[in-house]
Amino acid sequence: MASLENEAPVGDGEAWTPLAASSNENVKFQVAGMRSNLWPGAVAAAKGAEFANVYVGWGLKNVPFTPQPPPPVAVEFDMGAMESSELPPKPEREEPPAEDEEEPED
Repeated sequence: MASLENEAPVGDGEAWTPLAASSNENVKFQVAGMRSNLWPGAVAAAKGAEFANVYVGWGLKNVPFTPQPPPPVAVEFDMGAMESSELPPKPEREEPPAEDEEEPED
């Protein structure tokens, strides 16, 4: 592992911020931790010889950037334009011409 002294400063501060599990320094089994100021969400914790590293974030460095807000929500979908599973109405049946009527010739 590399020493924290070799880490480049982030802005005007240090690269890491120390964390403590208790404000009382005389706790026998206290867990110590460090939070990265460059990668928000990166935390390292140690207790004796055991340690853990965790990162929970979006993969973005701590930079002075604020993303644009999302676009406004679209209007509600017109359900009338949606296809339906109903069958179309059956066409009306034409009555066959009566036997005494003559068929028109084209």
